[in-house]
Parts: sequence; structure tokens; C-alpha cells
Amino acid sequence: GIQSPTRLQAAFIKIIRNLEVCKTFLPAGFLEKLQAETVPDLEAGFGPPGMDSQIATLVFTDVRKSTAIWETVPEGMKKAMRIHNQIIRQAISDFHGYEVKTIGDAFMVAFSTADDAVRFGVAVQERFASASWPTEMTQIPLCDKQLNPKDNTVLWNGLSLRIGINKGPVTIEGNSLTGRKDYFGHTVNVASRLESTGAVGAVTILEDLWPEVSAAVSVHSSGPASMLFQGIKESLCVRHLYPTNLQGRIQFPLNASTVLKLDDERISI
Repeated sequence: GIQSPTRLQAAFIKIIRNLEVCKTFLPAGFLEKLQAETVPDLEAGFGPPGMDSQIATLVFTDVRKSTAIWETVPEGMKKAMRIHNQIIRQAISDFHGYEVKTIGDAFMVAFSTADDAVRFGVAVQERFASASWPTEMTQIPLCDKQLNPKDNTVLWNGLSLRIGINKGPVTIEGNSLTGRKDYFGHTVNVASRLESTGAVGAVTILEDLWPEVSAAVSVHSSGPASMLFQGIKESLCVRHLYPTNLQGRIQFPLNASTVLKLDDERISI
């Protein structure tokens, strides 16, 4: 039968996102122009989250130690970032998110529901662990594949992410530079802090959000724990969520003693 406009919009957005893998074969600037001019208009059919209620769930992602990796294997990192962007944008589409903006290698994404936001975060962690990363990345112990010594399943592989999620009231304004909606306020600030101080390889949320999302996804949680955040007066109670198949990350974290050698300077990871 005839597909609904919403389904057709979602399908076309996926096509545009998937063109990322063919970027090198497209005319210079073609994909960026298509994304900037087409995707926002299509996504406007769904409406940026929170436009009516002024309540949204914000997600921040960031690559751990990306600057050091760029300096060590720039060509490998260039390839890895294409994979990084493709995985995240596919997950944004899969879980009905709205790409607010990118800041370097960090993504800011808005969701209408906390359930979808957490599903997105968990899926991204799983997909990163199973992705095929450039061979150059194996030159860096930080990005090399690490197995769970208990069962030899993959725990760490390629780029590693911190992901922070927070839900609450937001102020939404247009961004003249991106042509998209942007989000501001305490909710956004807390989401950003949860990402920057959260556990590597996990999805970090406030404990208050856990009852709402606990039935939505199959995860292993660590916490709650009280944490202090820069710029926020009171301590906040947080919980780290791990995909069930990656819960071994709690017992076997990314090797804290890993060292990158950049020229003659040693940078502890």
C-alpha cells in the first residue's frame, strides 16, 4: 500500500545519512549541502522534540581522547570519524532523534522521550563495539580490540565514547548558523556534564530518570553514586548504564595505564 508521509520522510532521511559512506565519490560539498538544506526540512515534519511541551531529553556524545588519537594516527582517525558519524546518525534515525548540532567530534541530539534517548545511547555503544574500524587504529592500545578474559567476547573496540542523557524543561530557539533548532537551559547543562564526567563506554543518566527508563531497555546498571559537577552547586545522583553484552566493562574497564606516545611526549590516557 501507499506509505505514510512520516514513513517516507524517515526513509529519505536514512538514504541521505547513508550517503556518508559514498562521500568520497560525490562532488565536493554535495553531501553537506544536501544535509543542510534537505534534512532539516524533512525532520521538521516530525517537529523538533519539545516544541509544544518545552520538555525534551538531551543527549551528548563525545570521543575519549580524540585529540591524542588525531595526532597519533590522523589518516586512521579520518576514516574512523566517518564510521563514527555514520553509526551515530543511523542511530539518531532509528530512534527518532533530532540532530541539534555537532561540536568537533561530539554530537548533541534531542529526543521526545527518555526511552528513545536511552535506546539510542545503548545501541551506539553496542554498534561501536562491533564495528570494523580502520587497521591504523590497532596502532593505539586505547583503540585496539580488548576481550573479556572470562568469555573472550569483545568489550572494547575502536573509538570509545562517553554518553550523557538528561530530561527536563528546555528553551528552544532557532540557530541561524545551522538552520536548526537549538536547546538551552539547566537540562542541557546537566546533560553535557553527565557526558563529560560519565563512565567511558557507558550511558550516564540521573538517578531520577532510572525508574522511567528501566523497563525500556535491557541494560546492566552501575550505581547510584553521588557526583559533583562543575558549575552546578548541588551534588547529583547518577547511574551508569551498560549494554547487557558489555557489562564486563565495569569489571574490566578500558586499560587505565594505556599510554600514547606522541613524538617524545608521553600522554597518559
